[in-house]
Parts: sequence; structure tokens; C-alpha cells
Amino acid sequence: MFFEFVFGAGDGEGFLAGGHAGFALVQFNEFTEFLAVVFLELGFVVEEVLGGGGATLEEVNHALGLGRGLGIWAGFGSKVIAEHGSEGGNADAGGGFSKEVAAVYEKLGLGEGVEHGDFRLLVWRSRRQDVGMKLHCLESGLLLEKGGECHEVENELLKRLFQSGKGEIEEILNTTEVGVVSGTEGKILPPVPADTEIWAAGVTYMRSKSARMEESEKAGGDIFYDLVYDAERPELFFKSMGYRAVGNGAEIRVREDSSWDVPEPELTLAVNAGGEIFGFTVGNDVSSRSIEGENPLYLPQAKVYNGSCAVGPCLLLGRDALKDDAFIKLTITRSGEAVFDDATDLTQLKRGLEELVEALYRELDFPNGAMMMTGTGVVPGTDFTLQTGDVVRIEIEGIGTLENVVA
Repeated sequence: MFFEFVFGAGDGEGFLAGGHAGFALVQFNEFTEFLAVVFLELGFVVEEVLGGGGATLEEVNHALGLGRGLGIWAGFGSKVIAEHGSEGGNADAGGGFSKEVAAVYEKLGLGEGVEHGDFRLLVWRSRRQDVGMKLHCLESGLLLEKGGECHEVENELLKRLFQSGKGEIEEILNTTEVGVVSGTEGKILPPVPADTEIWAAGVTYMRSKSARMEESEKAGGDIFYDLVYDAERPELFFKSMGYRAVGNGAEIRVREDSSWDVPEPELTLAVNAGGEIFGFTVGNDVSSRSIEGENPLYLPQAKVYNGSCAVGPCLLLGRDALKDDAFIKLTITRSGEAVFDDATDLTQLKRGLEELVEALYRELDFPNGAMMMTGTGVVPGTDFTLQTGDVVRIEIEGIGTLENVVA
């Protein structure tokens, strides 16, 4: 939700302005009464938390349980108005939260920024400490988000994690050397090595079963989807190689020979060579319902083509880092208007995560690890098909948001 802040302070004064969706703490030296619109989605009333009035950075952190995790950079033209680091002090005094660092967090979706004329505000807050580490893959290199802060890590870390054997993940992460973030040039890449296979499971939610039966009824294939939902053996199919997948912000596609196309939002598992789940990301299994519905044997053509697989925006590390009831939300906008908006949660997933991985690894070796899309529980109706220009946003609680535009 969007929220308006009105900043008004005399020379050298600073205060907290906030409301139902967010907060901002800015110390003004000589500028007064700026209006900024900040998107933060914190979901509380600051006045109730702090009792209204002004507050120091430390008071905000303590009241919100954020520890050291608030950074703010504000500027007007070439002037720096406020520069508060994650330690609660000025960035030059060791806090480390400069305009450049703020831009890193904003690009990765860890903070929010707003411009109003010459006024520029960047606000970052760390996640609570019970949230696992996140690995962000950029063209310029890998960033490890840990304890609310980002660090540069070796480019081979992603491949090492996927190629690791049983029991090796923890040691790899504990011995990984970290460095200072130097930049975030280039695109955000999918968090999967180029030579890692991406597989998918089907008919793992009741909604998916109903949709697949519906699309295949005329061809007489609906009975198969009804049977596989309750069968001991799950439906598994190859989706993509890592090098064919696209990341957050990239374009996805629909087939030119398809007339009915949908995104499929899916929790996606990162599995190492030893068959262990070591992380999670957001997946979009873009599919042609018209081709699959025509004949179940056309499934590979409906599922596997250029631009049909998106994963991102990052890799949430740790088997226990994701809540068992995390929500999965799909929003599709067209010309700025929402044309589809629905959600489910992981309690609706019929099969266990290890159950799906065991079935995949039962008779196959994956020396480069694998990604496993776990099926969709959110499916647009028969009256909807993707169009060029549609913006598809998939959010999974605890991981982040994968956003792609249909080419």
C-alpha cells in the first residue's frame, strides 16, 4: 500500500513521521515540509508503537524489534541531509549505509526509495533475525544477505552449493569468505547454475487438479489428472536447463501457436547433488493450457519453450528457513490495472517436499543438483489468457517477489 509522509522540521531537527503502513526518520538541516510517498508495507501503526511524536533511530529499532536493522539516506540535490547507518550512527562513523549501499538494497528489493523533485529518500530495514540467509545473483557477481546486511561472495558459491553432497551445505556457508559490496551492475540473474536441470511436479494442489481436468475434458484426458492426484507416484516432468531460465525483471513468453496461456506460481526447491533441500526460490512455470488440453502427450510442448521458465528473485538458504504455511500470491496487471489477483498457502500442497525430491532422485543422478518446482495452487480461470505487456508478480512469503513482463 502507498502511504504519504509530510516532513516538516526546523534547522537541525529530526522527527519520525508515519502511519498505517510505514515510517521514515529524516533529520533536516535547512529544508522543510517535503511531501514523499514511500512504499514500505510494514503493516503496523507507528503512532501506536512509539506513542507519536519524534523518535531517535535507536528508539525506532528497539520498538520494532529490528536490532541494528534500519538505514536511511536522504538528499536534496547534491546535499546529503541524513545518512544513518545500520549501527545507528552516521555512515562515516562506521554505520556503513551510504547512498551507494542504499542503492544496492533498493535494487534487490530490500529497501524502498522515493524521489520528489530534488528530494531523494532511501529507506532500508533488515529482516528479523529468524529469517535465513539469501543469495542474490547479479551479472556483477553474487551477494549474500545475512543478518540484514549484504556481502559480496565468490562467484563459484552457487555452483558449489548445488554440487555439494549430503551434509556439506553448512560447512560451505560457514567457511565462505565475504567482502564489501562494490556495486550491482547489470541484470538480476536466476539463482541457478547454467548446467543445473529444473524439473517440475504437477497436480499437487486441488486447484491444479481441477484446472487440468477442465482443460483436458474434451480430449478425454481428464481422468488421468484425477488419478495422479491421489496416486503414490507424483507427476514429474522436465522444465528447463538453468541457462534457459530467466530471472527477476526479465521477459517471459507465450507460444505463438497457443491460444490459452497462463503463469503458474510455484514454490521452487534448490536441491544439491546429495538430494538435500538447501534453499527455496519463486518459480513461474509459464504454460500453454490450450496445447496441453488438446492432448496430454503434448505436455512437453506446452511446458518447455523459450521464455517459459522464470525463477528468482533470490535463493532463500536453509531447509527450515521457510514457514510451513507461507503464502503464495499471484497478481497480473494489464495497462496498470489488476486483471487477476489470488493467493494460496503451502498448507494446501498435497505432497511433502522431501517426497517430491525422493521421487525425482529415485532413479536419476544430478551431479549439478536440481531445482524442483512443486506445482501451483493458483490458476486463472478459463476466461483468462496472458497477453503481451502483462506484468506477472509472484510473491512467496519469506522469499520475495518474482516479477516478469510478457514479451
